[in-house]
Amino acid sequence: MIAATAYLQATALGRAGEPEVRIVFYFSLGGAAAGVLLLPFSGLHRHTWHGALLLLAVGVLATIAQLMMTRAYGTGTTLVNACLQYLGIVWAFAYGVLLFDDRVTALALSGMLLIVAAGLSATLLRSRSRSGKPQLAAIADPPNTA
Repeated sequence: MIAATAYLQATALGRAGEPEVRIVFYFSLGGAAAGVLLLPFSGLHRHTWHGALLLLAVGVLATIAQLMMTRAYGTGTTLVNACLQYLGIVWAFAYGVLLFDDRVTALALSGMLLIVAAGLSATLLRSRSRSGKPQLAAIADPPNTA
């Protein structure tokens, strides 16, 4: 729910003309502030140089991904972006199976199917409510609002 709210805010800010860098900076600042508030409960931990370099790589790659996602939500169709983002769960599961020998279970597969089906259903229902009948072209090519 919080993530959906953040995506809607990123969409509104992007369409209002805010630069992606500024949006990502303030969202990151808010996340860092929340992390500082949680420090008394989790504490600080030592890192090795290897672990610190991995954390740096995660931070840089996550920032680049966040910039790209913010641009997608600011310029594209919000519901289509959200549906495509749900496919990230499928990719994460596939990487887990291939790289970390995670087990393929019926519960995991049914959960992924449920998430993908919910995303597709939301997209089709939204397009149907706009015109009274499904229009997949309207989903792929959003109308120019400028």
